[in-house]
Amino acid sequence: MWLMSTRIFLKGDYPESMRKYVKKEHLPEMGADKQIIQGTCDFIESRVMEDGEEIPIGRDRGGSAWLTAYPKGMEHLLLHLKQNNNNPLIYITENGIDDHDDNCGRLWSSYVDHKRISYIHDHLSYLLEAKRTAVDRGVVHFAVNGVTEDDWHVVKEMSDRYPSVVPNFGIHPWFVAERTPNWLRNLKEFFDATPEASVGEIGLDKGSRGRQIDFSDQVEVFRQQLQLAKELKRPASIHCVRAFGDLFDILKSEGPFPAGVLLHSYLGSAELVPEFAKLGAYFSFSGFLMSMKESKAKKMLKSVPLDRILLETDAPDALPRAFTDDQLLSIEAGDNPGDENSGPGEVSTSKGGNSSDSQSLETSHKSEVQQEILNHPANIHHVLAYVASLLEMTKEELAESSYQNAVRIFSYHGSKRYG
Repeated sequence: MWLMSTRIFLKGDYPESMRKYVKKEHLPEMGADKQIIQGTCDFIESRVMEDGEEIPIGRDRGGSAWLTAYPKGMEHLLLHLKQNNNNPLIYITENGIDDHDDNCGRLWSSYVDHKRISYIHDHLSYLLEAKRTAVDRGVVHFAVNGVTEDDWHVVKEMSDRYPSVVPNFGIHPWFVAERTPNWLRNLKEFFDATPEASVGEIGLDKGSRGRQIDFSDQVEVFRQQLQLAKELKRPASIHCVRAFGDLFDILKSEGPFPAGVLLHSYLGSAELVPEFAKLGAYFSFSGFLMSMKESKAKKMLKSVPLDRILLETDAPDALPRAFTDDQLLSIEAGDNPGDENSGPGEVSTSKGGNSSDSQSLETSHKSEVQQEILNHPANIHHVLAYVASLLEMTKEELAESSYQNAVRIFSYHGSKRYG
């Protein structure tokens, strides 16, 4: 799939994984050709090679001896393009099978051309399979968080384009120092122009990255955004690392929050759960929960009221362990066109801490993902299975509860779920 990378066709460069596994002498540097290559893509032929010999993986040959049909490749290719290129609009044209022209055909034979019928049927079947991948795993909406002023317009564009995207605007504590003098006015203008948006990602951080940001500034910006969320009667998605005591004090002084606050990738203590819940908090769990000692995670989960549990992927962060027989989906960071100027991250809504815990959360973020392999929203199913196992309940019961909770918190007036 390297030839499908947008780094080649949009940036005139090789994907990182290709540079890692292919010897440098086999990758000629792109000089003046880079400008010619950028932005181009017409027709691509893919072949499977083994020890320098072509190994055909398709069954049926057409009129050309060198060409075989491999319908499942349609699914692989579309999922690769979707996962690595921000789900682009794709047009599939001239997908057919060539045949011998023997000039002896009869009209009736065209109606019983089983070979061609099978070809079209199989390709369309795998096309449908690719389309269903995320939906069949329970993803129906994506809460997409803008974390800096530069992100907000990107999130709005995504929301305008995709009905499934629920936009969120906010200043993340890591980027408090980068805010402009007019940041709050700009934020209010985005909410005025986007009635379907909620607030986030905002919060407090005393981790290794957060310690680089003045905490009093974090608190000031956090309070202002909480007040705005309450004024707008919209929920707020909250990031917290090693600052749960401070978070509770601020929420208690500013709350309660009838529209709800979402404690994202929650790794706090079980003892704080009932106090947070009284203020209107929901508790969202991602793959980061798997980094917690299982006994502690179980105790904390069992302290959360069932009508307050949410599930998320925190994609592209928080890649979970595979917890079911389903394939764990991932995206290569080097093939992500947003790599160099990353935008917001995604939190999936699904139908279907101690220092080590906090450290696991703080080491990744939407705009600075260090892992080579990125998380995929469809992995919500693995989070569901793990949380359900700790709660000793069926996946179906938990899926229904978490889905209804997500619908409730994201059904504020003006939202895409409202009414």
